[in-house]
Amino acid sequence: LGGMLRHVLLSGLLLPSAALLSAPLSAPLALLPFRTRVTCPNCGPRVRIVSVGKTKEAWLQQALAEYTKRLRMVQLEYTWVRDDTALIAEAKGPCIVLDERGKLCSSAEFSELLFAAIEEGGSRLSFIIGAADGLPAELRNGGHPLLSLGRMTLTHQMARLLLAEQIYRACEIRRGSKYHRE
Repeated sequence: LGGMLRHVLLSGLLLPSAALLSAPLSAPLALLPFRTRVTCPNCGPRVRIVSVGKTKEAWLQQALAEYTKRLRMVQLEYTWVRDDTALIAEAKGPCIVLDERGKLCSSAEFSELLFAAIEEGGSRLSFIIGAADGLPAELRNGGHPLLSLGRMTLTHQMARLLLAEQIYRACEIRRGSKYHRE
C-alpha cells in the first residue's frame, strides 16, 4: 500500500510533504505527515462565467487569473462566445443570468444563492453575461433567475471581474474567513 500511495502522490493528485517522500516504504501510513489540501483539477463544483467577447486588456486578464487562482472551493471557468446565438446555446442547465432588471442582493445573500444553485444544479452552474447591447429576450424571459450586480451600467468585461470577485467572496463567506467584513 505504501508504494501505491507514494505513486499517487508523485502523480500530482495529492500534495505530499517532503518528509513523506523521503520516508521508507515500510513506514506506517498513520505516522507519515500529509498536507490537508488536496489538489485535483476535476474536483469540486464547477462555476462558469459565460459572456460575449474576450477580455483583451492584460490587467483585466491578470485580475481574473488572480481570483481563479485564489478559489479553492469551486473551479471557476471563463467561456467566451461570439454572439447572442452562441450565448443562448451556452445557457443550458443550471444558469443565473446577469441583468440590470435582476435581483439585487448583498454579498452574504449572494453566497447563499450561489451555493443553493450549485447544490440544485448537481455541482455545475453557469452565469450568463450579455454583450454591449444587453441580453437577448430569450435569456431574460427564459425562466432562469435574474441577478443584478447593481443599478449602474457596466461593461461585460467589468461585470466578469466583479462577478469573479463576488464568487471568491461568497466562498470565503462560506469558509468563515475574515476576507468579508459586514
